[in-house]
Amino acid sequence: MDAFSAISFACLFIEDSAEGISEELLPSLFDLYKPTKSDGIGIGRWLSKIIIEKHNGSIAASNKPDGGAFSVVRLPLLEQHP
Repeated sequence: MDAFSAISFACLFIEDSAEGISEELLPSLFDLYKPTKSDGIGIGRWLSKIIIEKHNGSIAASNKPDGGAFSVVRLPLLEQHP
């Protein structure tokens, strides 16, 4: 996990080395009621996206070419006023 400030945004990169995200699931990964676990109800990723977007940010996920998944959370930084 890495974080850095790019101009006026903080970016958080999260990756793993598991099998990645199903290509069928990727387009709807952040949709409501899209569980990926047998005991899940599918609101976690959707709620995360809603909260991040309410703060004028964004979240995206994809698969890495060599396996595993990669996610980016981007949030605006507060402007400093003297």
